[in-house]
Amino acid sequence: METRHQVPKFCWFNLMFLQDCQTHLDSNSGKKIADIYAEFCNKHGLDGDASYSYPLINQGLVLTALYGLLVYPQELWEKDKEMGTNFAFFSRRVFNFSDLVEHPKSIWSEEQFRSLVTYDFIRRIRHSIAHANVSIGTDSQRYLFWNLNRRDEKDFEVSASHQEIGGFITEIAKYFTNEVSSTSSSKTDISLIPYLGPIS
Repeated sequence: METRHQVPKFCWFNLMFLQDCQTHLDSNSGKKIADIYAEFCNKHGLDGDASYSYPLINQGLVLTALYGLLVYPQELWEKDKEMGTNFAFFSRRVFNFSDLVEHPKSIWSEEQFRSLVTYDFIRRIRHSIAHANVSIGTDSQRYLFWNLNRRDEKDFEVSASHQEIGGFITEIAKYFTNEVSSTSSSKTDISLIPYLGPIS
């Protein structure tokens, strides 16, 4: 089942939950996160299995992270095509070739998938997120990203599992924090790949 429509809801819930946490921090309430979470789910009618109805690590959070790390800092990824990028992209292995999105004009092939340089791969996945060309499936537990070029041709389509996206996000965050925006010689340890749990 496609859960694209769930993303705005989860983004809003994420913001409200963080606001509740901030309120408790400001008031020194001493409440545990688990209690704040339970109250939040009860307040918003997320009854039953709350961890399924509103998992804290959800697709809204994933897309927010991808937007903030890939789309917003455009100049980071698209400085110069000739220069390319210093991004190592070890997590490229989590992305699989896909050709599920039907489009009357498609120039996408497995050969293109294998030959894409990092600069173009990142640019196209960045465009897919910027233009909401992302599909999220609860059955497949996978994200599907595709891009249409200026001639309205599909020139990119890949998929990755919900959990594997965590490794990609971690690598981007590490690169941005330590290689791009760092003003000191010290490195921030971003070694933990988040467990994303199932898409609900």
